[in-house]
Amino acid sequence: MLLALIAVYKSTQSVIGSALITATMGVRQGSPTSCLLFVLFVNDLIKMIKERCGIDGFLAWLHVLVFMDDTVILSTSRNGILAKIGLLKDFCDSHGMKINVSKTKFMVINGSA
Repeated sequence: MLLALIAVYKSTQSVIGSALITATMGVRQGSPTSCLLFVLFVNDLIKMIKERCGIDGFLAWLHVLVFMDDTVILSTSRNGILAKIGLLKDFCDSHGMKINVSKTKFMVINGSA
C-alpha cells in the first residue's frame, strides 16, 4: 500500500487554466486517500496540543476535532485558545503548511472574547 501511494504521489499533476502544474507537496485534490493522509499528517498536531495544553476545563482532553480536511480547535478560555493557536502556527511553520485565514473563524459560546 505504501509503495502504491508513493508511486501515485511521485507524479502528481494538475491543470490550472491551461497550464499543467506538477505538485511537489500536499495531498491530491479529490483523491479517496487524501482525507486519511491529511488526518494521519495532522495527528502529530493533535498529540502536541493534548500533551502541552493538558486538561482544559470541562473539555477534559478534548482539544481538537478533525473531519476530512476541516479542523476545529476547542478551548474554555481566551488564554487556552491563544496557546493552541500558537501551537498550530508553530506546527504549520515547521511542516510547510499555511492556514487559510479567509476560511478561519472563531466563535465564543457563553462568554466574551
